[in-house]
Amino acid sequence: MHGSLREALHIAEQIPLAALDGDDLSALARADRGMVHVELGHLTQGKADLESALAIAVRRRLDHLTAQCMSCLAAVAAAECGFARAAHLGEQAARFATAHGWERTALCAPAYEAAAWAELQRSESAAAERYARLARQSVRGQADPSMEFGARLVGAVSAYERGLQYEGLLELRRAWAACAGRPLMPELAAFAAVAEVEMALAAGRRAWAAEALDRARFRLDGSAETEVLEASVLAARGHHEAARAALRHALDGSVEPVVVSTLIEAWLLEARLCAAHGEQPRAAHALREAVDLAGPRQALRPFRVSAPGLRHLFIRALTGAGPLEPFASEVLRVMPDGTGPAPAVVLTPRETALLQRLPSLHTMDELAADLFVSVNTLKTHLRSIYRKLQVGSRREAVVAARERGLL
Repeated sequence: MHGSLREALHIAEQIPLAALDGDDLSALARADRGMVHVELGHLTQGKADLESALAIAVRRRLDHLTAQCMSCLAAVAAAECGFARAAHLGEQAARFATAHGWERTALCAPAYEAAAWAELQRSESAAAERYARLARQSVRGQADPSMEFGARLVGAVSAYERGLQYEGLLELRRAWAACAGRPLMPELAAFAAVAEVEMALAAGRRAWAAEALDRARFRLDGSAETEVLEASVLAARGHHEAARAALRHALDGSVEPVVVSTLIEAWLLEARLCAAHGEQPRAAHALREAVDLAGPRQALRPFRVSAPGLRHLFIRALTGAGPLEPFASEVLRVMPDGTGPAPAVVLTPRETALLQRLPSLHTMDELAADLFVSVNTLKTHLRSIYRKLQVGSRREAVVAARERGLL
C-alpha cells in the first residue's frame, strides 16, 4: 500500500501457500501476489495466481475477493491486448460487482478501465465512453497510482474520440504530471505513451510529442515502444529515411515491445512510409503484417487513426485474405477514405446478394446453391456485375466493390 512493489513481492513469495492450500488465507495471499506481479508487468505469473485465487474464492463464496480477482483478470486481458476477452471479462466483473452493490467502488476500477480500453481498440466508442465514465467515478479518492492513471487515460482517449482532441490530450498530460515519479504498470505506460504521441502529432503539437517520447524513454527504456515513437516523431518532421531506420529493430524482432499493439502501429507507420516513396509491394506487405497481428485481437483503432491515405492500398493488399477476410472488412468499415465518392453503381437485389458472397472461397456451384439459382443464371448475374464495375474477374470485382463502398 505504500508503493514498494518489490518489497511486497518479496514478502508474498515467502508465504507458504502449499500449507494454506484451499483456505481463505491462501486465496487472499494468491490474489495479493498476483496483483503485485501484474503491477510489475509479470502478466503470466500474475494471471496464474489470480485464476487460482478466483477458483478458491468462488468455491468458498468469498464474494469481495471474487469481484477483485475478476476485475484484475480483465486488466490482464487488456494488457495482453486480448481486447475481445478484456471487454467480456470487464463486463462480467462489472455485473458481478453490481449485483453486490459495489459498482461505484475502486474494486471495479480495473474492470471498467480494461473494458473501456478494449472497446476503444475495437472502435466501439459509445461503450468505451460509458466504461470510461464509470472508471473515473470508481477511483474518486483512490490513492493507487495505476488505477487513477488508467481511469484518466481511458477518459482522455475517449474524449479525443468524441472530437475533444485538445481536451483529451491535455487530460493525458495532466495524468502524467499527477503520477510523476510514481510506479506505473509497464503495459499501462506503453498504452499511454503511444496514445499521447499519436494525439499530439495529430493536433500539430510536435513539442508535446517530443515530451511524450522523453517520458517513454524514461519509463520504457530499451523497449520497441521508444523506437516506434521516435520513428513517428521523425516521420512527422519529414525525416522518412531516419524514421524507417528507427523502426528497423522493432519490425525485425530484435527489440521486444511491452505491448504487442505497438507492433501494429509500427507496421502501419512502415506502410505509410513505403507508400509515400512509391514502394507499393513493401507497403502492402506491411499492411498484411499489421492485419496478422490485429485480427486475432480485434484491434481496429490503429487502422482508423494511424493509416490515413492507405484505404485503396489496403483493399488491394488484403483482398483474398482468407481467414482474416472478415476482419479486413471490419477494418474497411472504420478506415477513413480521404477521397471523393466514386460514380454510383446500381445493382439488382440478386446482383447485390451475389456480390456480398464473392469474397468467400465458395465455388460457383456452392454460390448457386446458396442463392437457389442455376449456375447459368449465376453466371449471368456475375457478368452483369463485372460490366457495371468495369472489371474482368472475381477478385477485381471484390476490390472495385470495396473501393466504392459496396462491400
